[in-house]
Amino acid sequence: MGSKYAETLLQQIGYVKRKGMKADRKLLAEFDQVNEAFMKRVVDAVKENKIEPQLVINFDQTGVKLVPTSEWTVAAEEANQAEITGCDDKCEITAVLGISLTGT
Repeated sequence: MGSKYAETLLQQIGYVKRKGMKADRKLLAEFDQVNEAFMKRVVDAVKENKIEPQLVINFDQTGVKLVPTSEWTVAAEEANQAEITGCDDKCEITAVLGISLTGT
């Protein structure tokens, strides 16, 4: 039995393949103003303290899952969202990535 059979069976019982969703992240209403003020503080500090470009480093961290999970599931055709159990599993390591103003 192949995937076509599975799709047909799901269709017969009113289900479709859906991509699971997490809750939407909301941007701060005044994000542009906050971002602009932050960038101005950074530029001013770099100029005032005569910081070399290779010493201005931007870094961020992100979680890397130890056990990958799928973003796909099946749900009723009329469902607006399809929740996936384990999608928010925090069994992961932290990766930290950084880059200097010079690109290294």
